[in-house]
Amino acid sequence: EMDIIDEQLDTIGRTFMGLTLGCARCHDHKYDPISTADYYALAGIFKSTRTMESLKRIAKWNENVLSQPPSAAHLEEVGKLNREVARLEAALAAAQGGGEKDLIAQTKNTLEKNRKQLAELKARQVTAMGVREGEPVDLRIHHRGSHLDLGEPVSRGIPAALERAGRIRVAAGASGRLELGRWLTGPEHPLTARVIANRAWRWHFGRGLVDTPDNFGIRGGAPENRGLLDWPAVSGIPAGQLKTSTDLLFLPVPTGLRAGMFPFQPNETRRTGSCGDGRSGGWRRRRFVMLSSR
Repeated sequence: EMDIIDEQLDTIGRTFMGLTLGCARCHDHKYDPISTADYYALAGIFKSTRTMESLKRIAKWNENVLSQPPSAAHLEEVGKLNREVARLEAALAAAQGGGEKDLIAQTKNTLEKNRKQLAELKARQVTAMGVREGEPVDLRIHHRGSHLDLGEPVSRGIPAALERAGRIRVAAGASGRLELGRWLTGPEHPLTARVIANRAWRWHFGRGLVDTPDNFGIRGGAPENRGLLDWPAVSGIPAGQLKTSTDLLFLPVPTGLRAGMFPFQPNETRRTGSCGDGRSGGWRRRRFVMLSSR
């Protein structure tokens, strides 16, 4: 289970924060301000979340029931079975009055099958794979990542270095996923908006403003244009609109002008991310922004 939690934290860290959190499972991060305590504060949130229905050799993902009104076809099938069950019950009563043993046995058998089918049909529900709340728990630090060498318990929360608005408060009976999600997408978060802006830039131009999109830490690349990278974070754009807003910022020039702007093939630039001779293609992107802003 801790391996699954480690993958969840690693994915969230790289995808939304541009941080490599995984190594803090065993020791404090060697370069970035992420401690082992920070790791287990986050891990406690997912330990308190039910991701798997079972963790046997063949594990099974948790399935959540989707609340939705029954379809017309479902209601029609239930009605048809209800009518058939009523008919069979009347036929059984008539057969019992006549004393026909073979007919009684046959009718009982058919009636039982229809009742079972009706019960299964009524219980049929649409499900989707997803997590749900588990038993809330604060994890103890695993020295060197070992569950056999446990240290002090750590309250569920976020990395201390990123607590710009204070620690998130996790309710006693909750996992903390809601609070984590709100913190990740909130305007006070220093990294999410910048990471998404960088990814959008990379999707459009083949290379990000930071050329290590999964690592904004000390060992990651430096931004080519800090102001452009900071723009989504300081402009107050809601997290749900970041992708659309960055697209509008990066692509305001008509397609024809974009196509004739540079003496190279766009597909080749997207693929190589360079001038073709090993040099960075950053000058093209800077010229693009200057023209786009006019």
